[in-house]
Amino acid sequence: MPSRQVSARMTVTRLSIASAPTPAGLCAVWSVSVCPLNEMQATALLTAAEHVQAAKFRSARDRARFVTTRGATRMIVATHLGVRAADVAFSHNRYGALGVAWPRAPVQISVAHSGALGLIAIADGRRIGVDVELIRGNLPSRQIASRWFHPFEQDRLSRYPPSQYDAYFLRHWVAKEAYTKGLGLGLHKRLSEFAVDVPPSSPARVVCDEAGGADAWELHLFDAAPGYIGAVAHESAQPATGERGMSRAASKGRR
Repeated sequence: MPSRQVSARMTVTRLSIASAPTPAGLCAVWSVSVCPLNEMQATALLTAAEHVQAAKFRSARDRARFVTTRGATRMIVATHLGVRAADVAFSHNRYGALGVAWPRAPVQISVAHSGALGLIAIADGRRIGVDVELIRGNLPSRQIASRWFHPFEQDRLSRYPPSQYDAYFLRHWVAKEAYTKGLGLGLHKRLSEFAVDVPPSSPARVVCDEAGGADAWELHLFDAAPGYIGAVAHESAQPATGERGMSRAASKGRR
């Protein structure tokens, strides 16, 4: 995977995902390692308010994740827009989703982190959401799925052997989180009111959403780094074609 140096010593890596640049503009995902060197370089890129926010984290690990991903995000946005990092200002919507307040440009961003890895997604003129999870065992995956997932997803998961259940649960989880973050809602959106499909040998997709608009989104899963799985959801550059067929498929999962 090609890497791109965006500051004196802080390096981020552009990941290869199925979504390619389109006439609608850039759609890309970058990764950054949460390590002492990157944290030190990122610290110099934070605003006074962000330093205050970082100091509120009780956990050194959580503080390092915030500092590193925030610094990397500022550098990536600055490089993309052709401005100084100091000129980039961020804002949050009512649900806490990060956005670019300045310079004013139709660019959308999303940030995620897990373990020692951060992901930053950026898109021109389209909403975008990204998520990443460290692959680990001993997850309460069945309890979470049975309580919070859509019936379509519960049905899909029930078809996998027990040895593969946790892996496919994580695929569903990152896909669902990426979609809700793309909507700008995060976990303020009920996970049971929409469904994703993440088959092993065909493209992932948002199957249905009670709020509508599921077919206006593209969904891609990828290996974010060794031991990590990532997902990105973004609005399609193509016109929506309707959810009827998808809704029929999802309804089968309720039976």
